[in-house]
Amino acid sequence: MLLRGGIAIAVFVLAGWIGYGTAPRVADSPRSTTASGISPGDPPLARSSESKTPRPDSTFSARSSKRSDESPEARARRITAVKQRIKDLWTQAPELSLNWELQAETHRLLAGLEAEELGTFFTELPPMGNGTAHLLLRLEVVKEWAAKDGPAAIAGCAVGNRIDSLCRANAIGAWGEVDPAGALAFLRREDLPPAIAEHRRVMRWRLLDDIGKSDLALAERELPYLKEDERKSMLATLVTKAAGQDEIRERLLAMARESTPEGKASQAEEFLLRDIAEKDPQAALDRIGTAENLDPEERKRLDFTVLSGQANHAPVAAFEDWLARNPGQDSLPEGAWNTLASAMNDHGPEMIAWFERMPAGGLRDQFQERGARSLAKNQLFDDAIRLTGSIADPALRTSSLRSLRDFWNNADPAAAAKWVESLPGTDRSLLGE
Repeated sequence: MLLRGGIAIAVFVLAGWIGYGTAPRVADSPRSTTASGISPGDPPLARSSESKTPRPDSTFSARSSKRSDESPEARARRITAVKQRIKDLWTQAPELSLNWELQAETHRLLAGLEAEELGTFFTELPPMGNGTAHLLLRLEVVKEWAAKDGPAAIAGCAVGNRIDSLCRANAIGAWGEVDPAGALAFLRREDLPPAIAEHRRVMRWRLLDDIGKSDLALAERELPYLKEDERKSMLATLVTKAAGQDEIRERLLAMARESTPEGKASQAEEFLLRDIAEKDPQAALDRIGTAENLDPEERKRLDFTVLSGQANHAPVAAFEDWLARNPGQDSLPEGAWNTLASAMNDHGPEMIAWFERMPAGGLRDQFQERGARSLAKNQLFDDAIRLTGSIADPALRTSSLRSLRDFWNNADPAAAAKWVESLPGTDRSLLGE
C-alpha cells in the first residue's frame, strides 16, 4: 500500500528541516528540467512497458478520473477544488504523524488525479522548509505520482536541496509497489542523468528493502547488479527478512562470506545474530559457538552483538547475562558503551534501579558514569545528578561531573551555574571551581 507508517513520516520530518530554508520556490515558476537534467517525458527514462499494474479504484467522487468523462473546463474546476481540499486537510489537522485517517483520505483524493496533474500539484505546494504540513504532503503527492508514472516523479520531484534523495526514495518505493520489475530495471540503467544517478544507491536500498519484505527471491536476484560495498550492506538488510526461508537465507549468507576476511563474520551474519538475539539470546550464542573459522577476538566482538540485540527489549537481563558469561569483569569495555547509551535512552528508570542494586565498586562506578553521561545528554539532569552522586572513584566522578556541567551549560547556563554553586566543596574542587 502507498500509505506509509508513522516511522517513515517521522524520519522525513526530521530530515526535512536540515538546511532547507533557502530552497527555491518551485511554485513560482513553470515545471523545468533543471533539477534532474531531463524532462519527465524524455525517451531514455520512458516508463517500463511492464508498468501496467492497475491502481485500486479509490476515486475521489462519483465521477471517473478519466478525462473523457467530463469537459476539460469542468475537470479543471473539480481538480482545483480537490487540491484545495487536500491542502486544507493537512494545514488544519491537529496531528500529522500517525494520523492514519488523514493519510487514507489524502490518497483517496489523490487517486483521482492523473500523473500530470499530480506533478503539477507537487510544484504548486511550497517547497521543503516552508512548513511541516507542506513538507509531508509533498512526499505523499510524490508517492501517488510515482505509482502512476515512476520516471516522471523521480525526475520531477527534485528541488535542488538535500532532501531530493529522500524524495526520490519515496518515489521509487511507491513505484516498486505497483511495478517492482520496472523500478528495478530503471535503476539498472547506465544512461541515467547524473542528477538522478547520484541518488541511485539510496533509491535502490529503499526499493530492495521494500521488495525483500514480500518477494525476497526477487531482491536476491538483483544483488549481482550491485557493487561490492553496496551488496554487503544490502545482504545484511535482506538476511534479517528471511525468517522461514532457510534456503534463501543460507544463499545470502554464503554470498556475504565470499568477501569476508578469514576469521571474521560477515556484516550479514552479524545483523542476523543481532536479530536472533532479540528473540532468543541463547540461540544467537549457540550460533556463535558452532560457527567455523571465527578467531577468538571475533567471537568476543560478536558477544557484544548478542548483548546489543537482547538489550533492545530487556537491557537489564542482557547486561546481567553478559556479566554472567564474562565473570571477573572489572571494567566496562568500549564495545558495550553504545548498547548502554541506548538502554539509558529507552529504559532509563529500569537501568538506574539496576545500577543501585549492583555491588559497590569500580564496575558499578563505570556503569553509572556512562549512564549519567547519556542522561545529561538527553537533559535528564536530575537523574544524572542522582547517578553522579553515587560514584566513588574520583576520576570517574570528575568525568561525570564535567559532562553533566557541560551538557547543562549548553541547555541552561543559569541553572547549571546554580547547580555548581550548590555542590559540596570536594565536588567543586574536582570541577576546578
